[in-house]
Amino acid sequence: MKTSKLTSVIAVLVVLSGFMWRSFGATLYVWSESPEPKPPYTNWTTAARVIQEAVNAASSGDEIVVTNGVYATGGRAVHGAMTNRVALPKALTLRSVNGPEFTVIEGYQVPGTRNGPGAIRCVYLADGARLSGFTLTNGATCTSGDESRERSGGGVYCASTDAVVTNCVLAGNTAERYGGGAYRGTLYNCTLTGNSAWSGGGACWGNLYKCKLTGNSAWSGGGASGGNLYNCTLTANSSGWDAGGASGCTLYNCTLAGNSAQRAGGGASGGTLYNCTLAGNSATEGGGANGGTLNNCTVTGNLAFRGGGIYATTANNSIVYFNTDSFGGNHCQSSLNHCCTTPLPGNGVGNIDADPQLVSMDHIGASSPCRWAGDAKYATGVDIDGEPWASPPSIGCDEIQPGPLT
Repeated sequence: MKTSKLTSVIAVLVVLSGFMWRSFGATLYVWSESPEPKPPYTNWTTAARVIQEAVNAASSGDEIVVTNGVYATGGRAVHGAMTNRVALPKALTLRSVNGPEFTVIEGYQVPGTRNGPGAIRCVYLADGARLSGFTLTNGATCTSGDESRERSGGGVYCASTDAVVTNCVLAGNTAERYGGGAYRGTLYNCTLTGNSAWSGGGACWGNLYKCKLTGNSAWSGGGASGGNLYNCTLTANSSGWDAGGASGCTLYNCTLAGNSAQRAGGGASGGTLYNCTLAGNSATEGGGANGGTLNNCTVTGNLAFRGGGIYATTANNSIVYFNTDSFGGNHCQSSLNHCCTTPLPGNGVGNIDADPQLVSMDHIGASSPCRWAGDAKYATGVDIDGEPWASPPSIGCDEIQPGPLT
């Protein structure tokens, strides 16, 4: 019996070791000034000078390491006429040595129009592909062909949310349809700035974690459109129609500040927001939010012609106070429950109109009437600081914790 067990264990270890060897794969190198580029690019002396050449030589599971430089040559089309400066059509990892400050992948924008025939997207990622530590800039898309695969994702196009982008800067990219910076994908710790598209100037239909979206623009959803955002900040984004910050997104513990929309939803339009701050946004209707649902949010310092804080929005456990509109109201045509606002709405339950005693745009003081005045059925996750909700929870995005201030 002992021999049989030992044999079984050895067999399992052999199988696992083989799996691990295949999982880690080979490492290929890219250096724009490589002295002697030669396939299979297995060291710095023989490193490829063009990223796509190393990608073409790699197998699924391999890692490609890129050192400092601006990589603006090479390319590969994956779908139709849309050329990508770098295309990872299989499960590869592409990472830089020293991060986005030193390593740039540059696309190409058509002079005068930016998007159009001849435009080059920065990066294409297939399912399971990984990208880390690059600046993606000057990418653009076609203006005809498949709406998502050829006309979306000027900075990076991801085949699904199983394609992952980490520690990257997506700046100055554009798309004719969706996601000027990024289309789909899962993004961690990325900065998306100065990108533009018809919808989702910064990102569209992706999962974003701890990302910064600033200065992006679109007709709808200047910062983001669709998708899920966690612990992200959306600032100074703009739209020509609705949702300066986010359109139709689900947001958790995010801050939307200083965004603007020509018509509706300076901070957000549609979607559902949990434990978020909406401050200093502006629009014609709903300076903070238009439509959608707000749970445990703080909406303050926003400006609109109608509904300085919210317009046609459902708000629960939320502070909607110190906003400005042409008629002096924080809310307009909205449904509020267990909220702190003035004037008191004609509908809903558990609302109060006392000063919330804000000590910042997202925190309340220890003696605030909002403390423990919410309804537990609307509380989700943790507060804006990552701390647990009390029972009952406080109104707004901040929970006061007992003990000394940390």
